[in-house]
Amino acid sequence: MNYNIKNALDNQTYIHKALLIYDSLFPPSQREDKNKIIKNIKNKKYKMFIYIDKSSIVKGFFIIDINNKLNYTILTFLGVQKDFQRLGVGKALLLFAIKQFYKNNKTQFFLIEADNRPALLYKKYKFKTLNINYQIPCFDTNDTKKTNLLIREKDVQIQKEQLKDIIKDIFIYGYMLDERDDRLKNQLNSIYK
Repeated sequence: MNYNIKNALDNQTYIHKALLIYDSLFPPSQREDKNKIIKNIKNKKYKMFIYIDKSSIVKGFFIIDINNKLNYTILTFLGVQKDFQRLGVGKALLLFAIKQFYKNNKTQFFLIEADNRPALLYKKYKFKTLNINYQIPCFDTNDTKKTNLLIREKDVQIQKEQLKDIIKDIFIYGYMLDERDDRLKNQLNSIYK
């Protein structure tokens, strides 16, 4: 399959086409506000890469958020058009994301939040599930959803205090929770059990 993976900032149309895939794949409870995504891509807090075929059709994308202060990168979303799933597009995107992690940033930890099925793919590429009861906040309700938090580490093992700070950052700045939100408090408390 002839393809290219490009930074979505190369062409604004790529961002919008990737977000159409995003809308078709992720349920409202797992969808971050698209205007926030676009703003974060434009101000370079997020990096979005797109998979395009030889006809310049966007078939998939991923978004990473790099936090140098807390020393982590998180793959926030990876999606492939339904018609092109199980054809190697997701694998190519993941391998490119891993390459970006090692080549272009200085963080130690690469994290991914994933349901059970996608977690199987990530585990094939040296990600491991952290042994915590990880409950992500839903974007559209005050509920939580059990999922996996996976990590790929560079030479250093993550410590509980680091993990607590990272999860706090993800929940406050990614999920837009207040520090007093019970979902954040419960998640942080579960790390120490």
